[in-house]
Order: sequence, then C-alpha cells, then structure tokens
Amino acid sequence: MVKLSKYSKNKNYEVYNIGTGNGISILQIIETFEKTNQLKLNYSFGKRRQGKAPSIYVNVSAAENLLGWKEQFGLEAMVSSA
Repeated sequence: MVKLSKYSKNKNYEVYNIGTGNGISILQIIETFEKTNQLKLNYSFGKRRQGKAPSIYVNVSAAENLLGWKEQFGLEAMVSSA
C-alpha cells in the first residue's frame, strides 16, 4: 500500500494505491480481459523504457491493518467491470 500524499491535501481524506500482493503482468491483464469479455484488443508492445522496474509487488499488510481492507475480487471480476 502506498499513501499518495500529493493527492491527500484535504485533511478530510487520504488517498492510497492498494495492490493485491500478487504480481500480474500487463500481458496477463490483456489476456484475461480478452477472455473474460470475449473480444480481441488491438495492442502492441514497444521497447522497455530505460530505468523501468521489471516487476513491482506491494505488501498489503498495511492496508489490512490500517484500513481493514482485503481483496475480495480477482482479476476476472476487475476486467469484467472495466
């Protein structure tokens, strides 16, 4: 979980970027979207940007402890509602 301080300027709320704790590639998201929604996306991959991290994972324990938040839905549910 990452607190996005620049978006939390109002003292009435805070903004967080919360992940699931499980790594998912962009290709996995695209393939799951296509399968779940039964449509083909037109996409292509360019060259990797210099300095781009090969993978990023989030520790969700802070979200669970601070916010009482736990993932309820999987990738299929996420892309079917997109």
